[in-house]
Amino acid sequence: MLTDTLGTVLAACVSPADVSDRDGARVLLARCCADFPRLAHV
Repeated sequence: MLTDTLGTVLAACVSPADVSDRDGARVLLARCCADFPRLAHV
């Protein structure tokens, strides 16, 4: 789940339970990079 500083959900990605948080974050951020070009700090 990708949220802003106020906790508003910007994007979500559902993955199987055997996917690690690190690998899931890579998928989510790859899908969102075009929608949020100013995203600088993760």
